[in-house]
Amino acid sequence: MGDHHKVIEYYQRALSSDLNTFGELVAVHRNNFGSAHGQLGEYDKAIEYYEQALDSDVKTLGLNHPDTAIDRFNLVPPAVNDPSV
Repeated sequence: MGDHHKVIEYYQRALSSDLNTFGELVAVHRNNFGSAHGQLGEYDKAIEYYEQALDSDVKTLGLNHPDTAIDRFNLVPPAVNDPSV
């Protein structure tokens, strides 16, 4: 699990470099953050990043795009595993 923290650091660098584009790459980075936090059991953070990815993709791709559907699907496992939901 120690590697996940290093991965999150690299994701942060990638996101910071792509934030000005606010396109599909931003959503990809946010999905990656969500995945890493979910692997660490930090479900509230995972949900937060997955919701941000969904918002990015809705704005850039629209509601009916396959990537937007994937973003919705990504919200399910952390929500199921988070006892506060």
